[in-house]
Amino acid sequence: FPYGRDLLASRSPHVTMGNVWLTHNSANARIDTYFNLTDEIVCINSIGENVLQRLSGADFDSDTVLLTDNEILIRAAKRNYSVFKTPTSLVSACKVKRYYTPEQQADLDVKISVNKIGEIVNLSQELNSLLWDRMYQGAGYEDIRDLYYDICQLDVMSGIEIDKAKKEFAIDNSRELDKLRMKYEPFLREYGEDELG
Repeated sequence: FPYGRDLLASRSPHVTMGNVWLTHNSANARIDTYFNLTDEIVCINSIGENVLQRLSGADFDSDTVLLTDNEILIRAAKRNYSVFKTPTSLVSACKVKRYYTPEQQADLDVKISVNKIGEIVNLSQELNSLLWDRMYQGAGYEDIRDLYYDICQLDVMSGIEIDKAKKEFAIDNSRELDKLRMKYEPFLREYGEDELG
């Protein structure tokens, strides 16, 4: 992208509208001089910025984003950018020191064998549809705030599932997922039946 342009980025899993990042493409002579970059590489500065949380727990191990200068998407993102705050995980975790022995690899396989990332992201999609439908019907932010916070919880839960191989959390994502499903089950059933006729 040419310098001086506004850009929009989103990373998978894109759990909520708080995971959209608006940025400005700036020139940096040192980067341009000393790095042999290609069109597929983006340099970012996360110092003092929430970009890593904004991009749903991104880090620096070759994460991939959808990056666009599409004016329609950027305009839509700007409309609600300050409304939908960025989900931030404050869940404490213990980093696990592992050795690459067959026993420890088997132990890790057992611990992460019941991964809930797909279920978490699928439920977030359903709740996002419910949120946007309510807003389309005239609901304001105050009307959907609690729903948005639950979607933000799903974003944090997705990060926990992804990081389970490296850290251990005192959170039971299966239980939290069941609680959210029970809370929204009547609405999701009604929404699904209306859509299916």
